[in-house]
Amino acid sequence: MCNIQKNSPHTNLLRATKAIIWDEVGAQHYHAVEAVDRTLRDICDDNQPFTGITVVLGGDFLQTLPVVPKGSCEDIVDATIQRSHLWQHVETLFLRENMHLDQGSADEQQFSQWLLKVGHGQNMVDNAQIRLPEHMRVNNMESLIGSIYPDVHVNPPPPPEYFLN
Repeated sequence: MCNIQKNSPHTNLLRATKAIIWDEVGAQHYHAVEAVDRTLRDICDDNQPFTGITVVLGGDFLQTLPVVPKGSCEDIVDATIQRSHLWQHVETLFLRENMHLDQGSADEQQFSQWLLKVGHGQNMVDNAQIRLPEHMRVNNMESLIGSIYPDVHVNPPPPPEYFLN
């Protein structure tokens, strides 16, 4: 329940809003986006999508999708913003340059390229498992820990900040 009265200072603030920036919208269920839209329409007495406020919906749909408890793949896809009636009002813009690929070592750039391919459904085995390059594979837990935290076995052990960074 909303505590904003239609003639309150909060309503005036909403009416003065020029833009809303919503990052990682790809991970949100479209009901959340529609709820914000309906709330704005109700409070501001305006039936335009988001009452005419410019809404920048950012995110990468190759990353995490909405969580649908016990949902099938179809249920998860059906929960995305593209399934909302609001999607017809969205102008899609794409970033053309991957800034991450322009930085870092050759190994980091190679990993970034591999990760992009995974995001596009490549590097898969039977469309169900990701094929890891040989240099990314480990045989046991000790090797895994050593590859992630190479200095973990030094004496004395690293300070807690080592693991935070």
